[in-house]
Amino acid sequence: MNSTNRRLQLAVTLLTLLHFAPSTTAQDPHWDAYNDPVQFEKLSSATQNLLIAKFGQPPRFDEKGNPLPPIPAVTAPPRPGKGLKRGSLQPRPRGPLDVLGNVLVNDPKADLTAQDTQSETALVLGAGSNLIAGFNDSGSFIGANHFTGWAYSSDGGQSWIDPGVLPGSDDAGDPVLARDNTTGRTYFACLSFAGVGINIFRSDNDGVTWMPAVNGAPGSSGFQDKEWIAVDNFPGPGNGNVYHVSRDFGSGNGIFFYRSTNQGSTFGPLGGILIASGSPSNVQGAYVVVGTNHDVYAFWYDSNFAPAQIRMRKSIDQGLTFGAPLTVTTLTSTAVNGNLSLVAGFRSNSFAQVVVNPVSGNLYAAYNNPAAPSGGDRGNIFLRQSTDGGANWSAPILINDDGTARAQYFPALACRPDGTGLAVCWYDNRSHAADINMERWGVTATISGSTLTFGPNFRITAQFPPVFGVDPVVNSVYMGDYDMMAADNTSYYTTWGDNRDDSLAVPSRKNANVRFTSFGQSGPGAFLDLDSVVVTGGNGNGRIEFNECNELVVTLRNNGAEAANSIASILSTLTPGVTIVDPAQAYPDLPAGEAGSATFEVSTSPAFACGATIHFTLSVSHSGGPQVLEFDLTTGGAEYVITAGVDSIVAGVTDIGNHGDDVTTTIALPFPVTFYNASFSSATFSSNGNVQFTGASASFSNVCFPTTFLSNVIAPQWDDLRTDAAGSGIFIRTTGVTPNRVFHAEWRTTYFSFPGTANFELRLHEGSSSFEIVYGVVTQNSAGATIGCQKDTGSSFTSHSCDTAGSVSFGTMLSFALPGCPDGGGECITCEIVCPGDILQDSDPDQCGAIVDYPTPTTTAGCGIVTCTPPSGSFFPLGTTTVFCSTEAGPTCSFDVTVDEGQVCVVLDFQSEDDFATALFNGQTISTPPEFGNLVAIGSSGPNAGAAIFDSTPGGPNDPSQDRDLLVGSGLVLMLQTTDNTTQTVPGTFDRPNDEEDGGTLSFSFATPALLQSLDLIDIDTGADESSSVILTDALGRTRIYSIPAGWTGDLLLGQPGILTLDLTTLATQPGFASTATASQDPSFDAEHVMTLEVHLGSSGAVDNLAWCRSGC
Repeated sequence: MNSTNRRLQLAVTLLTLLHFAPSTTAQDPHWDAYNDPVQFEKLSSATQNLLIAKFGQPPRFDEKGNPLPPIPAVTAPPRPGKGLKRGSLQPRPRGPLDVLGNVLVNDPKADLTAQDTQSETALVLGAGSNLIAGFNDSGSFIGANHFTGWAYSSDGGQSWIDPGVLPGSDDAGDPVLARDNTTGRTYFACLSFAGVGINIFRSDNDGVTWMPAVNGAPGSSGFQDKEWIAVDNFPGPGNGNVYHVSRDFGSGNGIFFYRSTNQGSTFGPLGGILIASGSPSNVQGAYVVVGTNHDVYAFWYDSNFAPAQIRMRKSIDQGLTFGAPLTVTTLTSTAVNGNLSLVAGFRSNSFAQVVVNPVSGNLYAAYNNPAAPSGGDRGNIFLRQSTDGGANWSAPILINDDGTARAQYFPALACRPDGTGLAVCWYDNRSHAADINMERWGVTATISGSTLTFGPNFRITAQFPPVFGVDPVVNSVYMGDYDMMAADNTSYYTTWGDNRDDSLAVPSRKNANVRFTSFGQSGPGAFLDLDSVVVTGGNGNGRIEFNECNELVVTLRNNGAEAANSIASILSTLTPGVTIVDPAQAYPDLPAGEAGSATFEVSTSPAFACGATIHFTLSVSHSGGPQVLEFDLTTGGAEYVITAGVDSIVAGVTDIGNHGDDVTTTIALPFPVTFYNASFSSATFSSNGNVQFTGASASFSNVCFPTTFLSNVIAPQWDDLRTDAAGSGIFIRTTGVTPNRVFHAEWRTTYFSFPGTANFELRLHEGSSSFEIVYGVVTQNSAGATIGCQKDTGSSFTSHSCDTAGSVSFGTMLSFALPGCPDGGGECITCEIVCPGDILQDSDPDQCGAIVDYPTPTTTAGCGIVTCTPPSGSFFPLGTTTVFCSTEAGPTCSFDVTVDEGQVCVVLDFQSEDDFATALFNGQTISTPPEFGNLVAIGSSGPNAGAAIFDSTPGGPNDPSQDRDLLVGSGLVLMLQTTDNTTQTVPGTFDRPNDEEDGGTLSFSFATPALLQSLDLIDIDTGADESSSVILTDALGRTRIYSIPAGWTGDLLLGQPGILTLDLTTLATQPGFASTATASQDPSFDAEHVMTLEVHLGSSGAVDNLAWCRSGC
């Protein structure tokens, strides 16, 4: 629809709406402005909010004058442990997307109703680390005439205390702060809620408490608006003076000036000094600063010129008189107060902010200005400088360096006390393609005389959406008018309205809070933001699909204020079926503001799920420190593809009852309809040529896709249409049979502003996400229509045309289909996997199996994650187990793990019991239990006193005994105790250990089958008729016998060995000292499963070092 016709219609409607508010006393100075739509539009946002708070929301109308529903009041239940009390200390939150510390200033726990708007921030520095902030606060209006909040910090802004409301009950927003740095007194100006003045509060403790307000505009003729204050902080006459300017909407009708020379106790002159008349056209945005020589400068926005201007007047006598007006700059916008007509739709202005260089006295004026009265870039930030007290101003300096056509607006600025630098901060839409969502950005400049040298722009915050039209006591198109900054010689300080947080009262939307940060002259260091991601390669369609090799070109931009050098990155993903072939890539060094790219090879397997979202993590390190950037890519057929053809409309039969202008009708669908892979059972049909699967907007003013105004929408012909003419409406029918039914919806409409008709049909299919649009007569040829579809509020969309004449004609059929995922043509590389060789391992002791750790199979890049079953580190039973290994990409391999029964070999040397821990001692008697029985039980028989321990150490405790032939130096040995010496002074210990000359038998019974290895024999020197033998018996009673003739070991006392080792693994003869031992065994004797060992001693003797191996299971 033509915007001029819309505005004319709106003007007619508004001018008929006199006295549209609830009745109130005629004496209230705000009443007339509230009831005058033209005057209401001239007011600052804070004053509009004041009137709405006092008198209620005026009826809202769209651009055609149609009534809109009021903004609802919502109250959220208090959260446990949280109420409306203010005053708690707010921690300093950090976030991965915050470049600098973005600290909450207001206390969001107090925002438990829909009145949760904080905006228009003021800021001033106190003593030391103290800071004071002010802001509009609609929550303060609950139960009292307050609309202004404040907070203070004593730690440089790392944390803030939000105390609540100001003294009295008459503050109404538009906060401005100024401080007398000589006395330490802070001044806080805001609008009056009930009277006709300006409230100026004073604090002598840096904003912890405030004195009652004084009237800063005494004798004013009507209610005041958009004030500003300044204090003369320069030495000499005038130091400490407080200056105030404001817009008087009474009979005086203009901007007036006041001053105080007694530390804000009173202001004058009575009625003020007229700075600029509001007749015949509006003046607004009053601003005042003080020069180094005590000159006073008053600035304002002046629409008495076409185009409008920023103007100023100067006083050289401390505000007693003012010189003639001078032009600072000429503006572009022709709207009220220089409204920029931002895409998001909230109101704006073109008011200036000005600072004085405290050393040179030069003036710096910052303002926003669109590229044209309509269309194009809706806002850039400019700065002009005057070096001669405002008589002349430099050419404008473009501050924002984004190079886009997206808006920047509401600049604030501050200058260092030493005059060597300044900073500017503003709201910036550069990063949002739809020119709606915003970030806070900034820039610093060094100053040398009249030369300003600006550094690169830098990002201060994460991106957040606009929040407006949701607070019942706030103008529906209001989101703040300005912010303030401050500076000392080390840092710049800024506050701003920030909408990143969820509302406590209405969690489905965001909350308008206030945040703070500070930065030095060099700004923040280097930091990188994701700029763009482009998919190339594969099958060439620019999407990632299955079985495909793509190149991912990831571009980063340095949005810090210093160069980012030595940039290294690693790209990763956990999405199944996706492999980053060479994940480590370097980026070029990036000066501040510059962008650079790296290319990553991304391979998807044949099993990759079509339509899946791939989540990527880019870990980056550079000279500014480490960063982690994350992004998602939708894959496959995420967007509808349009094919144009020809067909005729299938006429609808059933009238759904949609008849009117800007009306919607919700109906149940005859079958579930799939749209962008989501299923819907109902839809809302708008007279304005669209169908919405979520939401029910009757918006007639079409915009191009993507848009946040509609959600899950198909727009056959989104235009300003009517369905209330004869024969008009929306008619439906269903054809076909289950499961192939088709739902037809036919619009028969007329245009709101133009002659002619628009006739078109939408077809939806059962069991399919495809749909068609068929056109009949469309008189205006879609010149003002949007045609296409959009998922949710714009995450995916397909646009056929937007305000394009001739984009469709009679008989055109547009077929929309999700293309799915074609085969990508092959992975980047072929996956190869090689398993380790077969593994043989002995059983763990007593486990009948073993825990086996095996090497990981080797793979080529592109295989993805390798999974083996059973995994390494598992318990494998006896025998052979096959391990199977597979890759994400598909190839597999296998290998065998064999666990052998295994053997554990031990030597029993009789220095300790068979637990190999409990020590034995000389003369100790041996029985089972207690000394042995873990691995082997020991017994004895024959004409002896039993088995006993003998110390064979020469010079040891047994050296004086008569059996010195046992002193072979083998430590403790096992013998058969003689019956001649059985005395045991200590029970269990023979007083005089000695071997039995008549011999006997030592027996060993093994707990588990054993493979005997060897045995040491000592003093086997029996006579020919007194032979010895060693007998092994297996589990089945079969034996192996070793015959030991006399003289086999020799006698130690005769200089002979006296000790030899008998090999128990062989049947071969074993020569000794004077004789040879022989062996024989039963058939099938099982040497690996010996259960007993017997040593038959024909006379004296001993044994030592019994060695055997036992099974591991």
